[in-house]
Amino acid sequence: MIPIAILLAQSKAGEMDRLDAIRAFATQAPTLETATDPNTPKYQVIRLNSIPQEYAGDRYGVVRLRLPPGDPSTLVLLFADVGNIVEYEIMPARKGSAALRGNTRLIHPALSEHESEEEAESSDLTLPKPWDHFELHLLGFGPELLKAGEEYLIWFRFAGKQPADVLLAATLLKGPVDIAAEKLPALFRLPEHKDE
Repeated sequence: MIPIAILLAQSKAGEMDRLDAIRAFATQAPTLETATDPNTPKYQVIRLNSIPQEYAGDRYGVVRLRLPPGDPSTLVLLFADVGNIVEYEIMPARKGSAALRGNTRLIHPALSEHESEEEAESSDLTLPKPWDHFELHLLGFGPELLKAGEEYLIWFRFAGKQPADVLLAATLLKGPVDIAAEKLPALFRLPEHKDE
């Protein structure tokens, strides 16, 4: 019988091998620009999964994000789940680093129905179409999780070979900011979700 400690060590080594393989994909990865004004998110559409980047039979896509040097910042991210994303994380680009843990995550429902062309109920909403028809993933990272001047990688694992045009936005806020899950939609000027 194999002791549990050995199995855990093998599992951790296997995960680090996977993360380092994903890091290797980042040499050709596009860079996500950041905004510093929470009232004007800078949306970017980045095509992922069009060039095969595979590890252990799974397909991945990577986006780079560089934090500016200087004072610590809070990072808030948004991306639209286009339907074939099965896993995602953010990690330092530095080899041997694990994915960040301890961040806030919230899934915001689609802003409009696929069958409807009506606008979402918000006069200041700037989310481009057709991404208003997809769930939005909102992520918050406090300054204690990030290092100014360091490069990070946002990676996605895909369910199949279909290319994905992923809408992303990243905003840096000075110092510590309340990034509780219920606060994240307002940082991207998203309307409050009303349960039916």
